[in-house]
Amino acid sequence: MPIKNYLEKSDNQNVFKYLDYPKFLNLITSSKITFVKPCLFEDGDDCDIPEYTKIQEETASLLKSLRIQRVSKNLNAFIEILKNKPTNEEPENIFMYIFIQIYNAVISNLGNINVEISNLIRDYTQKLTNAYVNKNYEDIRNILLEIDECESFVNRNIKEFYRNNTFVSCWHISDTESDAMWKIYSNKRGIAIKTTINKLEQHLDFSTVEKEGYEVVMNRIIYEDKNLLFNDVNNKPSHELLQSGKDDPSYFFFIKKFCYSYENELRLLFFKRPCSLVTKKYESLKYIHKLEETNSINRENVFNINININLNEFIDEIIVSPFAPDYYFTTLCSIFEKMNMPDLKNKIRKSNMVINTAYA
Repeated sequence: MPIKNYLEKSDNQNVFKYLDYPKFLNLITSSKITFVKPCLFEDGDDCDIPEYTKIQEETASLLKSLRIQRVSKNLNAFIEILKNKPTNEEPENIFMYIFIQIYNAVISNLGNINVEISNLIRDYTQKLTNAYVNKNYEDIRNILLEIDECESFVNRNIKEFYRNNTFVSCWHISDTESDAMWKIYSNKRGIAIKTTINKLEQHLDFSTVEKEGYEVVMNRIIYEDKNLLFNDVNNKPSHELLQSGKDDPSYFFFIKKFCYSYENELRLLFFKRPCSLVTKKYESLKYIHKLEETNSINRENVFNINININLNEFIDEIIVSPFAPDYYFTTLCSIFEKMNMPDLKNKIRKSNMVINTAYA
């Protein structure tokens, strides 16, 4: 699947990535580019999305009806499972099997269970046991609906889902080096690699993450007032947002506050969308993802994913920081010699910037 590139023109536009020395060494020894979660960024609002207040109001009744349909199907499965268990119609045995069902479902969603949630499971188990013993199937249906809608059992926080299932690589668009980028992103004495947008598209291997359902997207960052933008989006109905593309949460992965405009950032990322309650019957609703509910959040402490790359074809120049001592350059040349990487060694150069060492 090709990268979704929303740039009007990319071609051979130069881009830089500024790295501290350890991160650069990790890049050349692993031949992998690291994509990280937005939660690791200094900007706490990075990859944040609006509440979509108006759309939530529009879709509330539809979501309710979809949950009822789902619970109706689950009711038959629930009863069938209990019928096939050796309960001997004893309430204690019925309680045990129901508790196990609910517990397994909740822990698969949340990853862990605290005392409060455990008590909730116990309470619902008791209610279901009583209803099943009394053969009150309408009560069972209503209790299952309560469980389905219980926010303690299923995290439906769409913002959290996207921030935990999005991985980003940031690049500086420029034809020349940047003093600010050297100081902020390379720990002043690091390394910059120079390549082109074309090569970002061509030489990164996303096949593994694509098989896992990730979408790969590239675009230039837009810098604007996010508070004004979010307020505007929250108060607009779906059909108006659809025209601008702002009905899609991924639109906001490429929006940052004005104070970061010096970065002039090109962003390459991949992300997953949450599973949807909405079936093909509702595909005419173009803002379909707004009807989605989170039933799985990446809680495996995976903060970065590495993507394979052919360094020789990808890198145009390896630039040593103007703030770095001279031995950085000679050491780097020596490293490439020992690693038998002559092509990369030939791409090393010192920065063109002239620094007054008294202030370095």
